[in-house]
Amino acid sequence: MAENSMQTKTVKEDRRILRTRRFLLQAFCALANEKPLPKITVREICDRADVSRATFYLHFDDVYDIYEYIERTALEDIKVFFNKYEKIYSPNASTYAYSDEIYYALIENTASYLLSDMPRCRLLLKSPTFRNSAAELIRKIYETLWGKEGVNIKNRNWDALITYHTQGIFACFDHWLEQGFADAAEIKEVIIMLDAAFDRMVAENCS
Repeated sequence: MAENSMQTKTVKEDRRILRTRRFLLQAFCALANEKPLPKITVREICDRADVSRATFYLHFDDVYDIYEYIERTALEDIKVFFNKYEKIYSPNASTYAYSDEIYYALIENTASYLLSDMPRCRLLLKSPTFRNSAAELIRKIYETLWGKEGVNIKNRNWDALITYHTQGIFACFDHWLEQGFADAAEIKEVIIMLDAAFDRMVAENCS
């Protein structure tokens, strides 16, 4: 009985810790969309999250630490998520298992993840570190998929086209967030349309 009671207490404490961290992250994201990062203070975050400064320092070292945590965990989440679909783009895959349905699910579910927390999404898309790292993940997928389709990704036009395409997707997310657009299924359809245009440019310029 004592052991079960201790386990129950630990679970409750873990949930409390996670809930407090979530409140801190939400408070920070809200503030980061209202003012520049250097102007945000730990006191403001604590007041917004309704926690003490001592509690804040149990989770993070300072304002920049919480910012880096959000970037790092978002990229880790996306990498884990992409790995679920690795069979469609892995260069080491023994068989080429691509299908439109799997690829479209990847697009829609990634969009859903980003849009699940709009303040966080706005913050991430303002971060050059996040955009560059996410662009590299997208590039990896596209280069493998199109390479397996016979596209010459060593062609000097490829680098310009893939950069144009990935940055265009980010620009669309910027626009959708500005307009309050939060439908992952519709975003998927727009990205599919952009991919079709990208396919035509690649076919014409990367033979």
